[in-house]
Amino acid sequence: MIVSVDELATYMDQSQLSNRQEAAAELVLAGLQAELEGILRRPLEVVEEVELHTISEDYQNGRTFYSGLSDSFVPFKVPPFVLPLRNSPVIEVTLVRFKPAPTVGIENPWYEMSDSTDYTVRTWGLDLYRSTANDVVEVTYTGGLVGADNAFLRLAILRAAAREMTNQVDDVVGLKDLSTNDVRMIQTGFTVEEIAVLKRFKRKQPAG
Repeated sequence: MIVSVDELATYMDQSQLSNRQEAAAELVLAGLQAELEGILRRPLEVVEEVELHTISEDYQNGRTFYSGLSDSFVPFKVPPFVLPLRNSPVIEVTLVRFKPAPTVGIENPWYEMSDSTDYTVRTWGLDLYRSTANDVVEVTYTGGLVGADNAFLRLAILRAAAREMTNQVDDVVGLKDLSTNDVRMIQTGFTVEEIAVLKRFKRKQPAG
């Protein structure tokens, strides 16, 4: 998890949590991180991933057009195939290989692709230059939100987790006293306002 139980205790100005409070804090932090990953649609921790993609059927990396000046068909290249990767921003690509579509029922072997010659790494994924329709591309890479980006998300989790823990403590005290202690339910999870800010943050990130 990107936020530890100790960090949550420090944020709440608690010198020590009981064993049960620590267990509850772990559940809260794990749940909030999962919720946030669902909002952003990407992992919050750096992960190594292997993705398989099939090049679109309507993509062609070479075409011709008729030139009236030369009275002939002239070949030209269309833009590279844009391949977004799910766990962007991309930190490092370690291997890219492709397998051409089967020809006459024959399964083709895998071929390794070369950086800059066959593809260019972008923060959101790859530009592929050596691809044709129905090719299968396998990308091994490391991606995820790190550094300053994570600091903002860590604070969002801390704020929501502190509310959850405060609510949990009040509930426990009320149950022990066999009364509600006139405690009102505190907003749990991320608030509507926080979700709006997180979605704006998501739109500013490289598409993935």
